[in-house]
This record gives sequence, structure tokens and C-alpha cells, in this order.
Amino acid sequence: MDKFSKIQELLSKRGESQARLNLLPYDGTPEIKTISGKQYLYIRKRVINKITSTYVGEFSDTLYNQLLRNNVQSKQLKKDIRLINKE
Repeated sequence: MDKFSKIQELLSKRGESQARLNLLPYDGTPEIKTISGKQYLYIRKRVINKITSTYVGEFSDTLYNQLLRNNVQSKQLKKDIRLINKE
């Protein structure tokens, strides 16, 4: 019975981590592009071996910092999910 409870706990943790990952509004590395003298924020992400850039908005410090925080959280959650799957 001990293995069963351990597996159940791991599945619960994985589900929680996956749900938190799905709730993040932007998943990818923030990128700043300068077009016609104005700065714009994009999110770089690899999708099926292709790198895509998705427009987010005009550059602002608060938005850029939010994108950086989302990137760090996303990486940590993906790492946690990989470790849980390994166990």
C-alpha cells in the first residue's frame, strides 16, 4: 500500500504543477525587438523544432519583468514535472 500512496502523491504533484504551468499567460523567453526606433516585446519559444516569436506589446519595464518571472516559473515547473515523471 505504501507504493500506491507514493504514486498517488506524485500524480497529484504532477497535476498541480501542470495546472500552474497552464495558467501562466506567457511561456517562453522574452525578447526585445526595435522596429522604427520603438521597442516591442516578443516571446521566443521552440515549437516542434521551429523557433517562433509571439508579439506581446510595447516595451515597458513592468511587462518585461513579468515576462522574466513567468519564464523562471515556467522553467522550474517543467523541471519539477520532469523529475516527477522520472520517479
